[in-house]
Amino acid sequence: MADAFEKLGDFRKLQGPGRVDLRGIRISDRHNYFKNFDPLLKEAAFKVIHADGYKNSRQKASSLLSALKIKTSITALKSKSVEPLMCIELNCDFDVVLMAPESQIYNEVIKYFTDMLV
Repeated sequence: MADAFEKLGDFRKLQGPGRVDLRGIRISDRHNYFKNFDPLLKEAAFKVIHADGYKNSRQKASSLLSALKIKTSITALKSKSVEPLMCIELNCDFDVVLMAPESQIYNEVIKYFTDMLV
């Protein structure tokens, strides 16, 4: 876990100056941002979340982010593991960065929005 935080710090350094320090923002503020998201976008997102017709979690996560009209930056980070460590940064009003091994990252995106949109 400490390694993940170290990687996040390295990622932030790579982003350069001009980033806003959001450490004082509470998780409840972030949750309320998504909870109060446009109702039509949330409805479209939940249709994707509850749909079974996707080939894989990557396709489903991509459709979910499209339904919410959220753009992303996806980066493969250096990792000591054979499996790449993926980082997905959401381009929205709150700083959201999700990191996980490639085999888990897209399920993490789906789980994140399943929790944050309610």
